[in-house]
Amino acid sequence: MDVTSPITITLSHDRNKSNWGLRRFKPGEILKLKVLELNGDRALIDFGNFRATADIKIPVTLGENLQVKVIESDKQLIMSVIKHGLETPLSKNQGAHEVSRINDDFLKKIQAGFRQITEQTTQIQTGKKELSIFINVLNRLSSYFEDFNLRKNSANLIPQLTTYLENSGFFLEKRLENVISHFLENENALSNTELIDLPDLKRIMGHDLKANLLRLHHMIENKEILQQVVDPKVISLLTRLIEPLLANIATQQGRAIHQLESPEPFQIFTFTLPLRQDEQAARLKVYYQKKHPEGSKDGYLISLLLNMDRLGDVRTDFFLLDKELTITFYVQEKTAKREIDQHYHSLKEVLNNFFDQVVMNVVVSESKVLNFDREDMQLDTEKRVDLRV
Repeated sequence: MDVTSPITITLSHDRNKSNWGLRRFKPGEILKLKVLELNGDRALIDFGNFRATADIKIPVTLGENLQVKVIESDKQLIMSVIKHGLETPLSKNQGAHEVSRINDDFLKKIQAGFRQITEQTTQIQTGKKELSIFINVLNRLSSYFEDFNLRKNSANLIPQLTTYLENSGFFLEKRLENVISHFLENENALSNTELIDLPDLKRIMGHDLKANLLRLHHMIENKEILQQVVDPKVISLLTRLIEPLLANIATQQGRAIHQLESPEPFQIFTFTLPLRQDEQAARLKVYYQKKHPEGSKDGYLISLLLNMDRLGDVRTDFFLLDKELTITFYVQEKTAKREIDQHYHSLKEVLNNFFDQVVMNVVVSESKVLNFDREDMQLDTEKRVDLRV
């Protein structure tokens, strides 16, 4: 029985229909639930005959099915998770983007919001040190969400993408640990103050999304100084922007911790790319290997979801081993498959100049596209993946 990751619903004293339904469950009873809505660590749960809002301590996704065991059903309904998985596919009208809290539309609001606030605050004339720090943090956040231009040549695009992934906040604690561990292996012990002053730590803390969001969140919580120079509406807007971003980072880090306990040798992180205003949505899923099996070869696997004007949502899985590249396009309609098939040979001809072997496939699979954010791709080979760009 796993009581380390419970689902908890507090039962009120009134005898409404929902509470009557919740109280009828007995300890030891096995239930099947479904996640209908997510809001941070709160979720709307479907019990079949009724719904209830719960505190949930494990990373879950919208539409996910859970199998749980009832632990307590007196003042609180406490359930431990026996099994959670993505057994039910998304409906036809439920796009893959909707699974993630940080979808393309919200990301554009984030970009516009940070730009707007930065422009307003830079015009304020004050010598306050706190405001200067506040403006620096805003500039870093605006820089992080700078538009990607997918039409750039790879010489410019790849470094921008690398920086975006590294500073996503998902890896903050691990990057700090690596720097400190490496330094302590080669130097004498330092005080906490001396460690904080290490150039590599300062660089990470200065550019990492999570670090800057937490710094900004702290300023907002202690807003007495900010209120002297910034409009309260700006503070309210910032709160609406940073809370979903921090929640998304926490969710993905929680999933990564869960994946560490699984037998699968990889972890998966999903990124929404900030594209230009006139470009369609783009989602990137990266598979990071937890541990290289002895004697195995390194492989690289990424999965890209693009919303295209003529083809609709197109998922493209890239797998690279040595200089052999396999590309699989997943589309929802046969018309989209015919469009890609028409350009198949010209695209393959271009790629042949860079790889020893190129294998391309085009598959009509609505479920592969719609379940982009949900599935953990299973590889039938030991050539698990890492991304090094």
